[in-house]
Amino acid sequence: MVLNELGAKITGALAAMSNQMVIDEKVLDACLKEICSALLQSDVNVRLVAGLRNNIKKRVNVEELAAGLNKRKIIEKAVFEELCAILDSGNEAAAAAAAKDKDSGSKGKDSKADKAARFGVLKK
Repeated sequence: MVLNELGAKITGALAAMSNQMVIDEKVLDACLKEICSALLQSDVNVRLVAGLRNNIKKRVNVEELAAGLNKRKIIEKAVFEELCAILDSGNEAAAAAAAKDKDSGSKGKDSKADKAARFGVLKK
């Protein structure tokens, strides 16, 4: 439920930016403010949110972008990549262990002995 609301708020912030005729620092700041407030309402760590905002501002310098570039797409891509960077733990060993646990080969089936032991119906 919380993730749906967060996704809707982030999508709404990017859509509101897309409705603007001219993308400048003011529009970027408004978009980032909405995204950051949505993240904070979803109990994301304040330091992560501040880092996300600073990294996006460093990546996207609206005033220095060339006139022919699509600023909206550049901002959307920067937001997406920074959100992915927050979610990525960077620990390859943990990711490999999680993948190994997920594919243990069990297929979720129990043998008759497993079921009998669980329900205590083994005969002595």
